[in-house]
Amino acid sequence: MGAGFSAPAGFPLGSDVNDYIKHFDFDAFSVDRFGCLLKRSESCDPNGMERGFQLCKKGRDQYLSYNDGNFNYECFFDFLYDKDGVVAMTGVDYGDNILEAVGEAQRVYKKIVQRALGIRENLFEKDIEKVYQNFLSTLKVWSQDAIINVHTLNHDSLFESFGNLDSLNGLISDGFSSHLSPFRDNMERSIEEYVGIYDKPIRLFKLHGSFDYARCSSLCGSQINPRIVKLPHGKSSDSIYMISEDNKKEYPSIESAYVLTGNLVKRVQYEEPFPSDLMKRFGDNIQTSSRLIIIGYGANDKGINDILKQFDHVNKSVAYIGMNPTNAMHELATQLGTNVRDMDITNVQQLD
Repeated sequence: MGAGFSAPAGFPLGSDVNDYIKHFDFDAFSVDRFGCLLKRSESCDPNGMERGFQLCKKGRDQYLSYNDGNFNYECFFDFLYDKDGVVAMTGVDYGDNILEAVGEAQRVYKKIVQRALGIRENLFEKDIEKVYQNFLSTLKVWSQDAIINVHTLNHDSLFESFGNLDSLNGLISDGFSSHLSPFRDNMERSIEEYVGIYDKPIRLFKLHGSFDYARCSSLCGSQINPRIVKLPHGKSSDSIYMISEDNKKEYPSIESAYVLTGNLVKRVQYEEPFPSDLMKRFGDNIQTSSRLIIIGYGANDKGINDILKQFDHVNKSVAYIGMNPTNAMHELATQLGTNVRDMDITNVQQLD
């Protein structure tokens, strides 16, 4: 699944995100110490993340000037991972602190992308069950005698929200569990941690991470062991702690909004433990599944395309659904022995 799957629920396409950030009014906002966006007022004092915020602003403006006013939010993310490129483009050099400043800019930028995607909006402002009625009905029927492996590139929590509906309640697993998790929030409630156990008929794999995922680095002797947790809605990373083996509270270093983006950076991030685990499962599922259905995917990720092309399309069924298909989509469809159905997923009567 790509962005086209979430579009009927009100989430934007990549082109919409590009346009939002291209015109984002930095002067109307400030940031807190976690990089979260705040409406700017005279009472807002600069803080540790303001430096990254301003670097992000200057970088965006220079990026636009160098690219004839065109903006690509993933390519800009690649730019923010090149400290020499940041200095060259913006003319700002923080000396020995440049890596820290660029890291702050990356964190701020993820929050801007998060705002562009509307992640904090109420998923049920629309009647989601009605919008996706045919799709949900199909999943319900299939889940009675089959395993459905759902691989999405989206950072939103739309698909997880289906688990709150009566029709699919208790049928979706995403590899996270609060059972035996050492992580807690400030109300002493258990926080779900990724354990890689998928025990429901509908299994969700968010290959590019999610804005409610957080990467925790816990210092264990001389080794750093990153672990992935899922933050409850409305909880900030500073409210999370873990119970150590000797039953003490520890506050690990937490990178919230753990997402993979950037056309070049993503390929490096695929090698990290959590994404590499998901990608391996993706490849295994492609090899063993009896049918492949692609929904709303723009076919612009070479790593994903290479795995999709491993599917045995000669002997197994392939369906590709996408609105206003591009040349890249048509090319991928041809390589998979099918055509792109130019339609909205909500108009598909049955996934056959």
